[in-house]
Amino acid sequence: KIETELIGVKKTSTMSVLQSKFDISMDTMQEIIADFFQEIRDGLACKPSSLKMLPSYVTKLPDGTEEGIYYALDIGGTNFRVTRFEMDGHGKAELTDERKFTIPDAVMVANEPSALYDFLAECITTVKGDPNEVRKYGYTFSFPCRQLAIDKGVLINWTKGFKTKGVEGQEVVAPLQVALKKLGFEGTIVALVNDTVGTLASGAYLDPSCQIGIILGTGTNAAYREDARNIMTLPEDLREGEMVVNMEWGAFGDRRKMLPVTEIDETLDEQSRNPKQQSFEKMISGFYLGEIARLAMVKLINAKELFADPKTEVTKEIFEPYSFKSWFLSDIEYDLSDGYRVIEKVLNHYGISGVTNEDKLMLKEISGMIIDRAAKLTACAIVATIKHLQKPASECSVGIDGSVFEHHPSFRQRLDQALTELGYECGVFLSKDGSGKGAALIASGL
Repeated sequence: KIETELIGVKKTSTMSVLQSKFDISMDTMQEIIADFFQEIRDGLACKPSSLKMLPSYVTKLPDGTEEGIYYALDIGGTNFRVTRFEMDGHGKAELTDERKFTIPDAVMVANEPSALYDFLAECITTVKGDPNEVRKYGYTFSFPCRQLAIDKGVLINWTKGFKTKGVEGQEVVAPLQVALKKLGFEGTIVALVNDTVGTLASGAYLDPSCQIGIILGTGTNAAYREDARNIMTLPEDLREGEMVVNMEWGAFGDRRKMLPVTEIDETLDEQSRNPKQQSFEKMISGFYLGEIARLAMVKLINAKELFADPKTEVTKEIFEPYSFKSWFLSDIEYDLSDGYRVIEKVLNHYGISGVTNEDKLMLKEISGMIIDRAAKLTACAIVATIKHLQKPASECSVGIDGSVFEHHPSFRQRLDQALTELGYECGVFLSKDGSGKGAALIASGL
């Protein structure tokens, strides 16, 4: 069992209050599970819910028998990626070509949508395959999108610095298809894919019992397999069989108080770019975990409980919002070196020197309690989803991608521990490249 408290840390008032507020009891976890479960049901029934529960129109997930050559297009942020996969029909999807392109600023702010689509089409044509190939593309479009069909979607609004005019409120697949035809390039975009749906597809390819796909990186989201009869946003004639639902679970807790929010969380939210939005994401995702730690450190510094020794030098950098990166939490928690040299190196990066061993142990405590809370909250959401599915946990594996799961070793351990304590020992495993391999796998089933 992972201990969240370290022997040797002096229990002082501010720190002990923080510890108690970040510790999530079993009773609180059960309350969160009940609320999350109800939000799932309400979202599916078109009732008010913080979970959007968007139909993906993906009705078939891979099972390892896929065979042939398929492509993926992935636009997210300032990069565009084109990949080619060869599938052998026996559970192996080999990446045979990959090209990455930086989208020029002039394209991102262009006055005409054709500037964007023509640029993307030119990039796609650089990936050469067999001239006789029938090219099928899965297209991961990582912007807010209202899906209309498996191969149709409307951009709701640009994010991530994009301002290309004439694209918002418009369908995003057909114009790219037209741009490709202008170049005389054969190929069909058969699927518009959310990256979380792609993560579930990658997971199902590795393990057919994979029911849930999760991204836990800079942001967070989840998708799962749903009985289409339960999706009331679908036209009645489409409510048959199974369909993957994109939960948009980062917004859980936005409607009303459902999460154990602390003063630190409230401060983070008030100072964020999107106050009162993405409440769940702000407690478990990589973009925010480092800032939670920094705010806790500042609180302890002001209370003279951290870096209080007269010989300790503290610069103003640690007081700058988002200056403390989330990957440092793992470095700090796993520092077993003599004198905690790794922690010292992290602090030196911020111009902090002359710290005591007690300070270093307190930083370990802070890192542990933040990761532990994130893992427990994630476990609650997983359990609520499995409860909704009404399947035994042993038949529900969970594929997860993203830096928090992959690069914070204790997060995985703590997540497994929380699931076990809740009585849901489902298999949790790394499911990589949903936006590439996952999109190509979805294309292979169409």
